[in-house]
Amino acid sequence: MPNYSKIKGMDTESFKSIINNYIKGSRKVLLIGPMALKRQGLELLNQSKLPIIFVDGGLKHRNEGQAKCLSIGDGDSGGECCDINFPIQKDFSDLEGVLRYLPKTVCEVVALGFQGGRLDHELVVLNNFYRHAELNNCKVENMGPRRIEIYPSGCHEVSIFGGFSLLSQKECSVTLSGDCKYHGENILLPTFGGRGLSNEGLGKIKLTTDAPIGIFLFDS
Repeated sequence: MPNYSKIKGMDTESFKSIINNYIKGSRKVLLIGPMALKRQGLELLNQSKLPIIFVDGGLKHRNEGQAKCLSIGDGDSGGECCDINFPIQKDFSDLEGVLRYLPKTVCEVVALGFQGGRLDHELVVLNNFYRHAELNNCKVENMGPRRIEIYPSGCHEVSIFGGFSLLSQKECSVTLSGDCKYHGENILLPTFGGRGLSNEGLGKIKLTTDAPIGIFLFDS
């Protein structure tokens, strides 16, 4: 494990090099944010074998066994210096910066501690995850009081038992088949519209979409 130096300023190549060396080709990473984690989230964090990145105030969730895990942020919400220090005065959020520098080899992001608190912050987080899924062909699981799985455009097979809704950041065409209550071909979903609300999963579902789609899970 490298000994991470404290980086000041916006040295892009140094940031990329440190993150690449830390992730070491892993296709899946765990991001930890500053919001409260419930028992299930803490268990996932403490048992995870994935590369873990603590995003700014998420550092408060780090335990002694995770001392060598990477932390990134500007320190304005955690009160603790990170391994990679973004400047406080910047035109993007800490999460957006972390996502920006993840290697293209990462095809799945699991996020804990990014739900709750200020609504404007949570909406920006959700937008960041949709955008990351679109630009990097990457699945994002945003876990917390609500479980949200965001998939990039394409064909996906998912297992869902319980209620779910489909919400898109942009107008898209969706085909839904398999073990669910409501099916359809080339369904036009408006931006965050009501057309995809309140379906029920009974097992394996095939989902085809021409834009990133969020599956909001409930009763599961």
